[in-house]
Amino acid sequence: MKKSEVEQGLSEEEQVRLKSFIHSCPDAMDFHGALGLLTGVCSAPSTLMPSQWLPVMLGEVIYDSMEEAQEINGLIMRLYNQVNQSLNDKAHKLPAASLDEEQLGDWCHGYLEASRLDGTWGNDEAALNHLLPFGVLSGMFELEGETDDQGNIIEDDSAHRSRYSKTLPALVAKIHDYWTRWRRDQMSRSSPSQPQLQKIGRNEPCPCGSGQKYKKCCGR
Repeated sequence: MKKSEVEQGLSEEEQVRLKSFIHSCPDAMDFHGALGLLTGVCSAPSTLMPSQWLPVMLGEVIYDSMEEAQEINGLIMRLYNQVNQSLNDKAHKLPAASLDEEQLGDWCHGYLEASRLDGTWGNDEAALNHLLPFGVLSGMFELEGETDDQGNIIEDDSAHRSRYSKTLPALVAKIHDYWTRWRRDQMSRSSPSQPQLQKIGRNEPCPCGSGQKYKKCCGR
């Protein structure tokens, strides 16, 4: 597959094909959960390899043929690149308005699954605090019975859930920016004691892990 094809977003027909395949896998996430997972993977502090997150997305999958395996994995990687590029371009839009409560919960569950794959994420208290809205919207954390900021017991969490769903796109961007800055800080700290062994090409992936070409990221 040519590079231009890999970077190209999925067409509507290809999305239908990928959704159909995912839904046919008994242990797979649904498509909204898969999108949430990919968003979390692209936002994580470490570079998470497909071998880490594909089993979470698809479960134990059996392809009918090698051609089908190549087709489906190609579609998934193109979707990954599409999500990653939109996050880096600050053009990522979570279609919260078009998702019902169950679909949004699946999306948030997928995002949380991605965060669990990265030990650095799990050891950062500030980053973990940002995940509360995802936990509430996914149904993994109940607010009812907890205490709010004013010290009142929450008897109905519907207002909180509504607020979280509206602010979720901004929170996703905030977390992505948080870990992007963290990676660059790690690079700047290690660079004096770790001299660069070879020149980074302008069109090569940026070593900070952003997913962008070097010339469009730290090489600016």
